[in-house]
Amino acid sequence: MAWTTERGVPADCTVLTAWNALHQTGMTTAATAMDIWMNTLNAMYGNYVAFLNERTQQNLAAMQSLLSSQDPVEFFARQQSFTEKALESCRDESEQLAELAESGMLAMAREARGGGGVLEEADAVPV
Repeated sequence: MAWTTERGVPADCTVLTAWNALHQTGMTTAATAMDIWMNTLNAMYGNYVAFLNERTQQNLAAMQSLLSSQDPVEFFARQQSFTEKALESCRDESEQLAELAESGMLAMAREARGGGGVLEEADAVPV
């Protein structure tokens, strides 16, 4: 056995001890990042499911409205109104999902930098 730095501990164990500490830190950071990402995905999924439910209800109401149209002019006016509202709601939902994903990525970046404090968008590393 090699000479020891402390009584009963081989001298070459200091490298192993440092490696173990680094490994534990890495595993903790990875687990935290995975938790953040899963929470972000769950929030995005919940938001999207609510959006789909709302869109389905709006689509059904629009179909009932279209079927009750008395003439082609009224039909096309209702169809145009429905299309504009549908496109607006889809755009809004896309923006909300992008904001949720961005907040999750910023939270993971903040955690990777040691946690604590607020990481502004300007501080994020571009990908």
